[in-house]
Amino acid sequence: MKRAKKILRKNPSTAVATHPFPFLDPDYPVKPWIDHAGIRFRTVSVPLDDGTYLAFILEDQSIRRTARTRRAAENAVKSAYSEKSNPANATATELAGLTVDVEWEKPYYVTYVPELNNISTYGKTREQALERTKALILAYVETSRELGYRLPLSKAKINTLVSNLKG
Repeated sequence: MKRAKKILRKNPSTAVATHPFPFLDPDYPVKPWIDHAGIRFRTVSVPLDDGTYLAFILEDQSIRRTARTRRAAENAVKSAYSEKSNPANATATELAGLTVDVEWEKPYYVTYVPELNNISTYGKTREQALERTKALILAYVETSRELGYRLPLSKAKINTLVSNLKG
């Protein structure tokens, strides 16, 4: 045990106080991240003279934010970068009177129809995903009628929906 303490005194880089992953330290200025779409990026945050923090994305330095704390500044640039790199992320679109949620999940656009039990489909482009969603809605309504399942919409709304999608 005494020998181990001597080695630690002689070689301070192996001391317990040294962090093996410095970016895990909350005060370390450069941190790596991976967003929900799998895109890797890094944030840099530095203290300013007035006590606030400036943070920016290393890969896109046009995205800059200041905040009272380092964490708040980093979270602000991460959010801005995610919105900029994924413009289709969580947008709502109206399709024949129904709300359709469209998300970008690399490499596809994924659609959800909350009013019809969150039925879902996807496409390589936004337009393809919406076209597939139209076909899926028609198939869902037709199959539910054939099997005698109750749909979560009124009969009048279903009839209007079907006529809008077919016409």
